[in-house]
Amino acid sequence: MPKVFLSVINDLHSDQRVHRTCMVWQEMGYEVVLSGRTYPNPDPLSRPYRTERFSCRFHKGPLFYLEFQWRLWKVLRRERPDVYLANDLDTLWPNTYWARRREKPLVYDSHEYFLGAPELESRPFIQSLWRWVEKRCFPHITAGITVNASIAQAYYAEYGQSMEVVRNVPLLPSEGLPFHATGDDQQETRRVTACKELNLPTDRPIWILQGAGINVDRGAEELLEAVGQHPSALLLLVGSGDAIPALRKTADAHGWTESKVLFVGRVPRESLRLYTQAAHLGFSLDKPKSQNYRWSLPNKLFDYFQVGLPVVASDLQEVVAHLGAAGKVLPETTPSAILEAAEALQDPRTYMEASQAAQRAAHRYHWEHEKATWKSLIRRLHGEQTVHIWSMDRLEPPPYGGTLEVVGQVDALVNDGYQVVVHATAKGGYAHLKALSLQEHPGVQFKTYRRNVWAILSLFRPYTVGSRSTSHLKAALKTAKGLHLVQGTHLTGLDFPPTAI
Repeated sequence: MPKVFLSVINDLHSDQRVHRTCMVWQEMGYEVVLSGRTYPNPDPLSRPYRTERFSCRFHKGPLFYLEFQWRLWKVLRRERPDVYLANDLDTLWPNTYWARRREKPLVYDSHEYFLGAPELESRPFIQSLWRWVEKRCFPHITAGITVNASIAQAYYAEYGQSMEVVRNVPLLPSEGLPFHATGDDQQETRRVTACKELNLPTDRPIWILQGAGINVDRGAEELLEAVGQHPSALLLLVGSGDAIPALRKTADAHGWTESKVLFVGRVPRESLRLYTQAAHLGFSLDKPKSQNYRWSLPNKLFDYFQVGLPVVASDLQEVVAHLGAAGKVLPETTPSAILEAAEALQDPRTYMEASQAAQRAAHRYHWEHEKATWKSLIRRLHGEQTVHIWSMDRLEPPPYGGTLEVVGQVDALVNDGYQVVVHATAKGGYAHLKALSLQEHPGVQFKTYRRNVWAILSLFRPYTVGSRSTSHLKAALKTAKGLHLVQGTHLTGLDFPPTAI
């Protein structure tokens, strides 16, 4: 049985994305090993796969990250997986080292645009260190996954490396969704039932902001002020975050606690679903304070969809793309804009249309659909119905005869049901002024390799061949399973299998 080794810096108890990923690999016939640290929850972990946990003496700051890299490196040294899977940039370097050394596939799941996090954008020196790690590791990735199309496109524009999209969507409820795929008109009936079960009022508008990221300057402050101005609304704050203490203080000072706002705290998944079902409106109010936030796609959006809840959301690129008609987008995150959007959704017809749009979205955005991308990636690693095209140049403009021929081959193979990986070389850097749009090429993965400019000094083979016989290309070829189509003579310096065309 092949083995996949997953690494994560987060608490293994709470990272549901990684757990769901492990289950997919197990479903595809892999022995799964998940590695992480014991902090902050050292309690035993019960999972249907093996977990490898270690302790760090440091828990924050540069010394923590250095220690974590070293300890993970040592764990990977004794393991012998068939696939290395790094979750986020802070686990990528040790995985890159051992995947390269042992000539194994390296899969990278980027849960966010790491370098765009506010704590890095505000510290340019620390950001530059992580950028150095990213630049040196990214070219060695065999396959990549990330959370939305904006981040995937950004990585491709910078590194010429495709990243497939697996959103942070929830599992379907065990009993299934309570509405059919086209939506229904029973939202109020379900809401009242949930309110009665939770002993919440049924005759007041109930708003909810939920999740583990109720943090400072992410819209909770404006939402609290808006509910304070509303004549009858009740706000449920369900979850945790560093904004909660200040929000409590403000609510207490105005006499809003219990009367206008309930601080529910963290609750189990099923209870969270029930609180969400009891609400009239869900809120997602992250602000575009950093590049990571501008491209964020909060998990709560999909939780709201799963109970058919209309959403009031801030104007973020990915949120707008996924929200559609299921709510209102704020022109700005202010109390007055929040109140205006909430009032617009009070119209019965508008509310029903938004609720039905959310219900339809719930049937699209759930894990049973999203995990298909992981399964496709795993099959590609196996070489199932996969063709690797080795092109002397990238497919970006300006087009010419050679690249136009590759485009024709790609289209024909995709139409015949193949997965296609286009391996191309670039004379300069990985970035391109006019990067392809990945969404226009479904079923196709792109990888870019820099040529070796020093090959011009070779006396034994032409520069056009020698410059493309790089260590990165040779390593990629060793892990590329499936059929091989070599475009032109420029890549004949590589040791292709006899079946290559």
